[in-house]
Amino acid sequence: MKRLLAALLAVGACEEASRNAPDPYYGAVDPTAFDSRFQPSTDKVRCPNGNCYPYQLGYQGGQQIHFFNFGATQTKNFPVDQTGATQIPVTLANPAFEFTDCVQRPYDAFRDPFDRRMQYPIFARLPLATTNTRAFVIPLTAVFPVTHAGGAGCNDLKDASSIGPAAGPPGKYGAEASGTADYRIWGAIDMTALLPATSMAARPYAWYRGLQLQYLDGGSIPVDATGQNVLYMDGVLTNPGNGYFAKPTDQNVVILPFKPGDPGYSPIVRLHDFDLAMAGKTVGDLTGICRMPPCTDPTQVDISRIPAAFNTIFIVWSNQ
Repeated sequence: MKRLLAALLAVGACEEASRNAPDPYYGAVDPTAFDSRFQPSTDKVRCPNGNCYPYQLGYQGGQQIHFFNFGATQTKNFPVDQTGATQIPVTLANPAFEFTDCVQRPYDAFRDPFDRRMQYPIFARLPLATTNTRAFVIPLTAVFPVTHAGGAGCNDLKDASSIGPAAGPPGKYGAEASGTADYRIWGAIDMTALLPATSMAARPYAWYRGLQLQYLDGGSIPVDATGQNVLYMDGVLTNPGNGYFAKPTDQNVVILPFKPGDPGYSPIVRLHDFDLAMAGKTVGDLTGICRMPPCTDPTQVDISRIPAAFNTIFIVWSNQ
């Protein structure tokens, strides 16, 4: 009987050690598998020193601004409510996990492939290219705090499957996801690509299935009163007119109504198309948005007169 008990205890100890073994490290994510909206530009004019994520120039409040644009989705692809208003359900968000603590380990920047003094977030999905025309490949991310993982060494956890659900059994080292998410724009990027030399944007590290990646953080996104939809703000896309149309990624054609910190700001922007030629204007003449008539400033667009919104973009604001 004593031998049987000792054997059972030994098996239990082995299972516990295996369950709490660090996730394996497999190197870096291959960014060539990303959807084109998450790929760096190869334009030699905009990226003279190699592949990069260039700024997009636009306007807000009469000032030129800089932001990173993770592509446009046709607004009509999103559902609408009973009044016909666009809805962007939180269920479209990709899950990710963020940690508050871990056990720090000795770290040698020249020898170690990743930091051992902090725990990187973990992505459960990546914005991979797909032939599914109904799929939403967007940087909308549901970030769940992870609790009870304080016994794990920093970056021992590298895979979302190692984290237990809020209402289920705990994962490795007791890691358990909270049931409440913070919705953010987290745009995965190529770790080898450059940002503009003047950029102050952080490019933090994260994990996906044991692979390292980096991302740009566009900040938190407000939700509606139901908590079931993220909120967007309404901006303007200025088209040259006379049969010519701007792309949502073109320079100096996007006007935003708010900046980060303003009430009403969101990194999700529904773009209303405005015809410059019909107004006797050219690109750069209009640099602000009037949201409530009467609109008397000649540099502002009266957005109440252009209800149609054909594209929705997802941005990361940059202060340069």
